[in-house]
Order: sequence, then structure tokens, then C-alpha cells
Amino acid sequence: MNEIDKIIEEKYREILGDEHYAEYLTAIECYESGIGIGSFIYLKRIIEMLLFDKFAFNEGKLTLSLEEFRKLHFNDKVQTLNNFLPEILVENRHIYGIMSKPLHELSEEECREIFPILQSGIELILDEILIEIKKARKREQFASFVSKTTKQL
Repeated sequence: MNEIDKIIEEKYREILGDEHYAEYLTAIECYESGIGIGSFIYLKRIIEMLLFDKFAFNEGKLTLSLEEFRKLHFNDKVQTLNNFLPEILVENRHIYGIMSKPLHELSEEECREIFPILQSGIELILDEILIEIKKARKREQFASFVSKTTKQL
């Protein structure tokens, strides 16, 4: 990965945290080293992490336990969290099935051909989450300003 790519990808560290950010970079490094199946596995882990993070953040708003959530199939997990997930992930929830195929059906070459498209999809999901985070911060700052200024006037 060149330096420009590293700078661009760094923006996802906030969402992914250090551990999953390292996995994201490992997915890219696997791909760049010609390891297609391995690159898929790391991207798949990122999607799983996003779901479990959204579950943990919204657990109080849901009617099922973490144990029940773990037992659900991926599409059912997405359906359970559809109000809290980026729209692009909800609309394209079958991405997980695509990422599961390398273990059983796809060759290294097929995985290498598909990886850039999957990576772009993951980045779209992460970008949508970043936009949500930025909007929430701006709302908070604006509400704080209005509240503080109202009290002063």
C-alpha cells in the first residue's frame, strides 16, 4: 500500500478501532500480496464487527439478548438492526454471503478479481458511518451553543 492510500484509509481508524483497523489493513495487504481468500476473510470480520458494535450501542432499544442476536443468520441480524445501520448495508445485506463463498466455492483468482469491489462497498459503509458521526457531533455542538446562548440572553 502506498503512502497516499495509507492516508486515505487512516480515516477509518476512528470507526474500526485499532484492532479492526489492523484487520482492514491486513485485508488490503493480503490482496496486494495475491492472497484473495484471506483478504475476503478479513473484510468479512469487519462487517461482523460493525453489526456487533451497532447491536451493543443499541441493545437497550432492542427486544433480544446478545446471545439471541449471535444465533441469528446475517440477514436476520441486518433486519434486526436495519434502523441503526447504514442504508447501503441494509440494501446490500447479501454482501456477507458473497464474502462467505471463498471458503467453499471461489478460487484465489476469483477472490482477487472481486476484492476491489468489496473493498469499495465496505468503504461506502464506513463512509456512511463517518457521515453519521460527523452529523451527530455537529448537532451536539449546535444544540450546546443554542442552549448556552439562550441562557446568556
